[in-house]
Amino acid sequence: MLEHVRGELIRKMKELQGTLNRTDVRIKDGSERMADFVDQAAAEHDRTVELMIRGRESEQIREIHETILLIDQGRFGVCCQCCKAISPKRLLLAPMSRLCASCKQKLELSSRIGDRPVDSGVYHHVN
Repeated sequence: MLEHVRGELIRKMKELQGTLNRTDVRIKDGSERMADFVDQAAAEHDRTVELMIRGRESEQIREIHETILLIDQGRFGVCCQCCKAISPKRLLLAPMSRLCASCKQKLELSSRIGDRPVDSGVYHHVN
């Protein structure tokens, strides 16, 4: 299972990297000035939206990279809250999960009632 998950994560990371690279090229090539202010505004809005989307994709790449590191370090599939194993079914559906289903459910419930801010359950730094 680990090799399958790792392979899928690498494939997804390469796909996202390709998208980011194409966006960089397109934005650099599309920097010409337009005579019409409305066209300029529309183009700028489109670039802004695309950069926001690419920012989210960059975050996904970082999370994928961290998950691959966890696999390589033998720490993949362990809940960061309770230190119990995350179910293989959950890991296949959401390989970047850092919480088991029980801890994730508790987190979501507590965030709904205002106990604490919502946390995605994703590590942000892997050593």
